[in-house]
Amino acid sequence: MRSIQSKILMLGLMTGLAGLAAAQTGQYLPNNLASTATALEAHQVQGEYFGVAQNGDTLGAWVVANANNSYTVSLLPGGLVKIPGQTGGNWAGILRYSGTATWNSGTGAISINMASGYAVTGITGTGYQKTLTGTTNTASPFSLTRVHRRSPTLGLKPKASWGAAVSYFDSAAAAANPSAELAKWVQQNTTPQLNQGYLYRGVRTTTTHGAGFVHVEFMSPFRPSATGQDRGNAGVYLHSKYETQVLDSFGKALATNEMGAIYGTKSALINAALPPMNFQTYDIYFSPRTSGDNGTLPGAAVLTVYLNGVMVQDSTPAPTTTEAGLAGQQVNPGALYLQEHSNNVLFNNVWFVPVTAANHDALIAAIPYDSVLVQGGLPVSVHRPAQLRGGHDLEANRFFDVSGRRLPSAEAQRLPVVPIPSR
Repeated sequence: MRSIQSKILMLGLMTGLAGLAAAQTGQYLPNNLASTATALEAHQVQGEYFGVAQNGDTLGAWVVANANNSYTVSLLPGGLVKIPGQTGGNWAGILRYSGTATWNSGTGAISINMASGYAVTGITGTGYQKTLTGTTNTASPFSLTRVHRRSPTLGLKPKASWGAAVSYFDSAAAAANPSAELAKWVQQNTTPQLNQGYLYRGVRTTTTHGAGFVHVEFMSPFRPSATGQDRGNAGVYLHSKYETQVLDSFGKALATNEMGAIYGTKSALINAALPPMNFQTYDIYFSPRTSGDNGTLPGAAVLTVYLNGVMVQDSTPAPTTTEAGLAGQQVNPGALYLQEHSNNVLFNNVWFVPVTAANHDALIAAIPYDSVLVQGGLPVSVHRPAQLRGGHDLEANRFFDVSGRRLPSAEAQRLPVVPIPSR
């Protein structure tokens, strides 16, 4: 098992990391970054990019760092995956043009010819202020800016009206009384640990849970030379039986072992993973098995999962215990388990709201996700005003996204005018 990278960094790297923490609004832990200038440079190039081509096409891009200064770049027509409250367009999750090449840090050149005529010619800029250039399939030039997005439920706290919440871990509480926070967890053969003030992977809660809503924040390390299941791997197991995968799947293809998947059961609906060394969020509605034998569909456990505010599992049944899940009858209660996979994954702000509901739909209705987003501080109005439902007031419609949620005026100025259809 690899340990967290050395905290003894050369002066120049420490300066760059200090700038990272400031520029990225504190969502990174610098000590998880490999202590070389090359790794820092790769981290500054990797990320999400967004902009509009000369011909008016909205584009997003994922730049993923691999070993030996190699990068995989994917262009996403329509923009990035739509994260509520964040800039980035609205990629449909279908068309995607990718290629891999080596980046020249001196000239900024990275030549990738992709399917259907798209091309990437360069990644330039200083530090984290990077720009990706190229041409579309109609030879229209584009220049995309590296953006830093965050989950709308990062830092979310339960609303009192949802019911009595169970707090499993909070970094602020751990700073004040670490033994009390760690006493809520058990780890096989060793004592549960804090790592840089956060909960370290490989622990189970001392208590079991039933149906309800769970919020978990997690961070995978930046490991560009790693591949597959060794790239920031852990997992969130409901009832210690059903794994929602944790992995650095930024820019990767969907699969049942990538982020957002119910492991081995169903891949995510769309790749909503952010780059590693961001704290990311899972908001999970969980209904345990109510009847039937292990492996049967009737009465099976059901999960609805939001990754970084984006639905990635829609009432997905989990009839079988996922790999490495707790053995035994599925109808038996289990703990919340944060998987050990020999990768340096950290957790924070873990809590659970038990919900008594007749079925999974009723559970979701008890804590509607729109109310979760509002509780997270997203300035949205979840109901369309009646006078706008006909889609006639185009100027006013600029202040609504495609879901009908009201946006801050500064954000709305960057959106096209889209009439809201009547219901």
